[in-house]
Amino acid sequence: MTAVAVDPETTVHTMTITAQARPGRWERITSSRAGVWAGRVVVAIVALGVWQLIGDHSNRMNFFFSTPTEVGRTLVDMLGTSTFWTDAYVSLKEAVLGFVISAVAGSICGFALAQSRFANRILDPFVSALNSLPRIALASVFILYFGLGEASKVALAVSLGFFIFLVNIYQGASAINEEWTVVMRTMGANRLQFIRKVTLQSTVPWAIAASRLGLSQAIAAVIIGEMLSAQNGLGSQLLTASSNFDTARQYAILVFLLIVAMILNEGLGYAERRTTSWSSRPH
Repeated sequence: MTAVAVDPETTVHTMTITAQARPGRWERITSSRAGVWAGRVVVAIVALGVWQLIGDHSNRMNFFFSTPTEVGRTLVDMLGTSTFWTDAYVSLKEAVLGFVISAVAGSICGFALAQSRFANRILDPFVSALNSLPRIALASVFILYFGLGEASKVALAVSLGFFIFLVNIYQGASAINEEWTVVMRTMGANRLQFIRKVTLQSTVPWAIAASRLGLSQAIAAVIIGEMLSAQNGLGSQLLTASSNFDTARQYAILVFLLIVAMILNEGLGYAERRTTSWSSRPH
């Protein structure tokens, strides 16, 4: 039998590569979705526990912040009433309508600006100036022009979401992978084919990122608009609870909005993960 010499340095190097290739238990836990959700649950439990302790041991803090148990009971009671669901429907309908209008209009304008550098250089200072305007200050203008109904809340939501989509879609349509450009030109693609195969594909992650931010801004805008002038909607309920110093009801409404926003954000996050790998290669 022939003896085989083994280089110690090679053995150590191989063992190092093997150790690096096999993630540890903690790394496997933190990289898994179950681990992430477990961490979220722990954070929520700790936060609620601290909130409960502060409210139970301080009457002043209880008055201003209530307690999770009281907020939970109030939320359950509200969910059992038709008035709450009617107001929730009104607020969410206004938010979704404002989100859709801002998404369509902002995406079209952002994509159009990305196709013309000359137009972008002309309009960029105007877009930046309009985007810097405080939307809350414009709420009274929208109320005067559109009235006290749903239109003024939708307009406020559109004013917030429009520029989010415009800027993100413009950035996505402008940040084209140079390798894709070379490949499409080599294959003799015309402008329409380039836009359909490359530009639109490149904007997908940016559009989803804009959707995650734009949807939350639309909900916030609608609630603020309803607090300023409305007889229906969750913003109106928030204003009534605040006037009556009913902090438990205030936080119950906010918790409901928080849950809705988290569900919508998770749905858009799932869509973002699904489209990331698809948009990373040309079709």
